[in-house]
Amino acid sequence: MKKVLNQISDDSEFQQTSIFRELTEKPLGFIDIGARDEICEMLIPLAKNVAVLGFEPDKSECERIMQQEKKNGYWHSLMLESCALSNRMAASCMYKMAVPTNDSLRNTNVDVVNRYNMEKFRKIGTEEVQTNTLDQVLRDLAGQGIKNYGEFIKLDTQGTEYEILQGAKNTLDDITLGVICEVSFFEVYQKQKLFSDVDILLRNRGFSFYGFTDLMLRSGKRISKLTGKGRERYLYADAVFFKDPYAGNSHVKELSREQKIRLMVISLLLEYYDFCIELAEDVWKSQELECVITYIKKLSFLDPMDTALEVKNLLLNVEDQLGRTNLEVGNFIKSKYGYFDCDDWVDN
Repeated sequence: MKKVLNQISDDSEFQQTSIFRELTEKPLGFIDIGARDEICEMLIPLAKNVAVLGFEPDKSECERIMQQEKKNGYWHSLMLESCALSNRMAASCMYKMAVPTNDSLRNTNVDVVNRYNMEKFRKIGTEEVQTNTLDQVLRDLAGQGIKNYGEFIKLDTQGTEYEILQGAKNTLDDITLGVICEVSFFEVYQKQKLFSDVDILLRNRGFSFYGFTDLMLRSGKRISKLTGKGRERYLYADAVFFKDPYAGNSHVKELSREQKIRLMVISLLLEYYDFCIELAEDVWKSQELECVITYIKKLSFLDPMDTALEVKNLLLNVEDQLGRTNLEVGNFIKSKYGYFDCDDWVDN
């Protein structure tokens, strides 16, 4: 479902909470690493309370994004750096692919591209770029008085996320509360680090893995999806990590009250509502708690009648196009993936 611009920021009930007042005084510091096309959509409901620092090596794409922001004015502030991030400062080779969103500091694994017919990952050229580390960029910005970028970080850099995180150890230790990172389960790019590597790196910095969004699978398509079923190999996903203060992770430093509130905001945007309430119960022991919980439950509300209408529309689509039944049902199920697991629900 497409996010609504400032749905949270403009909500009168949210504006009655101290969370809104704190975000008005000090916007959430978000870093989007791999900002091509648009700044991370999941923050759109809180846009006017988010200060964005984006990274995109393509200078023309940076200019396009900035022109769009001048026209629309979505964010509290937006700053773009047209450099590539890694674990060191150096001249590097950017591999240009058939589709620009697949450009990477790593070349693609030709055997994998051929095996799964991944034409959008074909190399078409190269370009020299200068890399920097996130820690160094933020040190430079701190000298200008900007200090809270990186409370929430999104990474999507086609196989180099691990190296970027290596170059952000100070940021992860001192500032970051939530990370959403594209991770792969096999080497689409040559010698890239996989999900297990990213998980260990972040766990050692005090983060807990919470789940996947946008899980993508791949097969050789030898079985028709119109008339058959089968399991496919996990390709990549966006993995969510929180600096969970209750996880029992020995690497977690104690979070301040302000950090817990800002972690609440991140978990709210990612729709981890139960965790959000758990944090609220720790932060407040007053009427404010009731106000915040009421608002969280309002955001989480899913009208059974709306779901029933979705099912009816699904049946109508299936009746109109019986040959697409498997695909229509599959897409419907995928739209519900990652939300509540009902196996542990006892209906009294």
